[in-house]
Amino acid sequence: YGAGTPFAEFSLDGGLTWSNLGSAAIESQTYSWNTAALQDQPDVKWRIELAADPAVTDDSDNLFAVNPQRYFINDSSLIGDLYCRQAGDDRNDGVSTNRPMATFNNLLDVHKLEPGSTLYIDTGEYLLTNDFEITAADAGTGTVYVTVQGSTNGTVIGRSSRDIRATGIYLNQADRLSLKDLTVTGGYYAVSLSDSSYCSLSILVIHHSVWNGIHLEASHHTSLQRINVHHCKGSGIYGDESDYNQVSFSTVWTNGADGIFFNGTSNALYHVVVAFNGDDQVVLGGGSLYSR
Repeated sequence: YGAGTPFAEFSLDGGLTWSNLGSAAIESQTYSWNTAALQDQPDVKWRIELAADPAVTDDSDNLFAVNPQRYFINDSSLIGDLYCRQAGDDRNDGVSTNRPMATFNNLLDVHKLEPGSTLYIDTGEYLLTNDFEITAADAGTGTVYVTVQGSTNGTVIGRSSRDIRATGIYLNQADRLSLKDLTVTGGYYAVSLSDSSYCSLSILVIHHSVWNGIHLEASHHTSLQRINVHHCKGSGIYGDESDYNQVSFSTVWTNGADGIFFNGTSNALYHVVVAFNGDDQVVLGGGSLYSR
């Protein structure tokens, strides 16, 4: 590079090593960087250096992310954590195990979850004052899912409000969402799907909601696998105008109303234990299959 011409470098490891981007005219003050080839890079820095005098240099003050696909939530404790190395703080950017955020909705305000991305919620208890709502803006597409992954050491999401329609996790017109390894308690509904299809709910414990534990409304082709729903005042699993859903390898017990209720068509239950519920154990619409 000629004298008086700076060149740009970037680092993907927080400034430990650097790669060249190219030269840029001093007077332009901008540099166009095509980052399409860089995926899920949470610890990126820029650096500008003068070719004629390497002592003339400056780099970005803070780390930033390029095309993130992993996001992290943590409570204030590190006990039992699987994913995060620091406590959650909403002043963080949430894209690194070292910089987890603390609240779901604040993370969704900052980031758009792209198809193929995963939101990791580490071990702990999370008491919600508002619904954890995921909409079409943060949903999957085609055959590619967005995943909300809890910790196998225990991720508990509690909804404090008992108001009608208050929900722990609310999928609102959000297709191709996967919820896994979560306990959800409280709320009018613990988990609610509205006009959300091709979703996957697996390894969930649902209990003590004011009404239905899992509530589906106009939601189709949902897979509910290894679900344990108990002690909800309404039905354990309730599907209204919802078709082609499947519940398998699950236990639904000691709920106040029906154990499992679907008024849609072609819903299927396989290897499901339904017992000790207040009203009917299983109510299925036409064309549905119940195999114990």
